[in-house]
Amino acid sequence: MNSDFCARLLAPGSCCLLFTVHSHLFTILEMSNARTRTITWEDPRALAKAAVGLSGMDYLQKIVSGELPPPPIGALMNFRIAEVSEGRAVFLVEPAEYHYNPIGVVHGGLAATLLDSAMGCTVHSTLPVQT
Repeated sequence: MNSDFCARLLAPGSCCLLFTVHSHLFTILEMSNARTRTITWEDPRALAKAAVGLSGMDYLQKIVSGELPPPPIGALMNFRIAEVSEGRAVFLVEPAEYHYNPIGVVHGGLAATLLDSAMGCTVHSTLPVQT
């Protein structure tokens, strides 16, 4: 590689790190037993439209009961809202191999995503109709 090419890769806004990560990922996949996971989700716009005219609590209860599909992030990360009451939301997840970080333990992003979802739904459960 010439120095001009390297300088462009290292310039602000470049994706050199992303390229390096992807190169490393392909090496790991070549050395291991690659796994495949297929994810299916419903259109999030339709889910958002279903909220019109419902209180936050009614909307979330429809998701819990299965009347409305879960949001795409739940399908992607394989977690779900198990129960909701005013000011309270309980989520369930069973960590799996696809949640692991490079050292073989559950990635902290799973906990952060659950926390984000629980806090958002807790607040949403208190909202009246049309807010």
